[in-house]
Amino acid sequence: MAISFTFLWQSFVISTVAILGITLIADYIQRGGKPLPKDSKRFFLFRIITDETGRCSLSFFQFLLWTLVVSFFFLMIYVIRLLSGTLEYPTTIPTSLLALMGISVLVPFLSKAISDYRRSSGARSEQRDKRSLGCAAMLEDEDGKPILNRYQMFLWTWLGIGIYIFWFLRLVTNPDTTVAALDLPDIDPTLVYLMGLSQTGFLAGKLVSGKKEPKITPPTVAEPRPAEEEAVTGIPKITDIQPREMAAKQHVIITGENFGQTIDGVILGSVKLPSDSIKRWEDRRIELDIPEGIAPGTHDVNISLSSGASNKERITVRQPATVTKGGYTIHRAEIVGDLWSDNPGTPGAWDQPNGFRDISRFFHVFYKFKVPPGTDPYGRTLFKTELWIDGNLVKERSDMPNPMPEGNIGAYWHKFDDEGIHRIEVRGANTVSRDILIKKGQK
Repeated sequence: MAISFTFLWQSFVISTVAILGITLIADYIQRGGKPLPKDSKRFFLFRIITDETGRCSLSFFQFLLWTLVVSFFFLMIYVIRLLSGTLEYPTTIPTSLLALMGISVLVPFLSKAISDYRRSSGARSEQRDKRSLGCAAMLEDEDGKPILNRYQMFLWTWLGIGIYIFWFLRLVTNPDTTVAALDLPDIDPTLVYLMGLSQTGFLAGKLVSGKKEPKITPPTVAEPRPAEEEAVTGIPKITDIQPREMAAKQHVIITGENFGQTIDGVILGSVKLPSDSIKRWEDRRIELDIPEGIAPGTHDVNISLSSGASNKERITVRQPATVTKGGYTIHRAEIVGDLWSDNPGTPGAWDQPNGFRDISRFFHVFYKFKVPPGTDPYGRTLFKTELWIDGNLVKERSDMPNPMPEGNIGAYWHKFDDEGIHRIEVRGANTVSRDILIKKGQK
């Protein structure tokens, strides 16, 4: 029986859904059930061809492509058989196709073994690796320049897949092809040889690239310099920060040049981040976790070294919007308007004739927060804020929606120990701040 167009279309849809579903399940399992990142480049198929430095591997890329194509066509043939009433799955794997898949499996592991050997022998250093981040690295050598043997392998991979897809479509649309005789098509041995040669050239180029040149010892011994001076080669420069918007404890990658090899200063706004928040420091890459306590909002980031300060790049720090605790849903409150400290029923008033600015009295701070329509008053939904004074967390509270005529209002009170100007901040989903002068005995 010849293959009908209906069977072809149905098998294509079923195979697409099956492969995509399995991929999404694998992605979900690998992420541990966490939400899918906004950056699509962090999707599962991208992550499995990316090494620990954030660069794509050409050998794993071609391995992935052939795996997807062959598995898709195998499943499509089996679905066509099932739709035609034949339960037997394809039993023949063509010799040339089997050889090609064997090469595709072997090359990535040989490539990784070569990389590990060269790294352990000192012929390769991640700090000297100037390749671009992401997929562009597949076509570059360690100096960041495009290289012919990588392009050749990239070219033959796509040509081979394109030709194989053409042969498959020609096979399944041929009126003389019967369902019973339908199997995976073979690939031309000449193409296998050419692809094998390109992958051999890729491995050979990987083996010899970046070898250390003989070191010539100068006639005089220079006075040793501190390690910090050795590490810094010029003014640092930031080229990118990913992601640009993040919450506390989120991982951030800064790329650029001339960062040196010694952990130094990452300045976020006007605050130097603690060294324990920096997880990785290389000449062209810094990885860190945003510490807790950073005020939500827009901040400038720069690298400050002994050789100078880098350019500034802007990021946005946000707080986690919602958490669940003890059966309550706790939202970061969105604060509306300014702070005030006179009377909860008089929003905006700041002068306090009743002496609350006296150092011996409690100082009250009121704020108004937004509650989404339909939220149950006095239910199990809370709106959380924090009181920060002079950059230090003093108190935090979670308020239920309250149906007061003036709106939903929260309040803090604090007794100051020192005179002078103090900065008061109420932080929720956003931050509202104000400076206040505290004097002893003020009435």
